[in-house]
Amino acid sequence: MANSIAKADTPIFKLLFNAGTQLHGSSGPFLGFLDYASPEQANLTIADSLKDYFLSFAIHLDPNVESWSNVSKPMWPDYKVGEAMRFTYTEIGAVSDLYYDNNERCRFFEANSEVVQN
Repeated sequence: MANSIAKADTPIFKLLFNAGTQLHGSSGPFLGFLDYASPEQANLTIADSLKDYFLSFAIHLDPNVESWSNVSKPMWPDYKVGEAMRFTYTEIGAVSDLYYDNNERCRFFEANSEVVQN
């Protein structure tokens, strides 16, 4: 779907989140429910970075415009360049999305991009 939206000349930012429970919505605890008093479970770098990116996107439609946490983080590229932002327990950075989009489901959406856009 990101490919289809990018073709419509709309800014789009794709997230690959490989931390937390590994389930859909696993970024939720890092965005709003993180207990800062539990250092063993908390990854404050992920939490602060995600909050900065999400708030900046909500306000400016660009995750890179504003930061509140003073955490140093990489620039989140627009998906039009074929990169997504990947979060893991040990790394935060832009990666090529060719590997992640190389499956049957993604090829279906790519082949039907006009339908997906509408």
